[in-house]
Amino acid sequence: MPVDWKKYKPLLKYHRIFVLCIVFTYILIKYSTMGNNDRFENGQLKYVGRHENGFNEGRWIWYYPNGRRQMEGVFIHSKRSGKWLMWNENETLINERFYENDKLNGPFSDWYANGNKKSEGTFLNDAIQGILKEYNIDGTLNKEELFENGIKKKK
Repeated sequence: MPVDWKKYKPLLKYHRIFVLCIVFTYILIKYSTMGNNDRFENGQLKYVGRHENGFNEGRWIWYYPNGRRQMEGVFIHSKRSGKWLMWNENETLINERFYENDKLNGPFSDWYANGNKKSEGTFLNDAIQGILKEYNIDGTLNKEELFENGIKKKK
């Protein structure tokens, strides 16, 4: 039995208005609740970055409640990429890492709160590779160890 659409045509304009109301209500709710979790209780930003299709994209910076930087890095297609830095609450640099396709790749360094180097080495596909140097708090070399694919080798 065929449907006579002509008798329903006058009702379509109300249907369109109803659908538009639903869409606008959704947008209003989404944007009015967005950002409620991006600030600390004291009003300081927790982070700055952008989302693209639900994923982190581009440069992101995270902050401590005191407003100083905690961490900074870049996402490409929602994966960590390039240099990533971390600071303590006094904004003293405490580590530097390099990522490639969300895996640790390249040189890394860690520092004590006094600014002296704590350790340095190289990552290859998330595993320590080569010589790992560890330093005392006064900056003097404590020890060197050799790693291959994350496994410590005997000299």
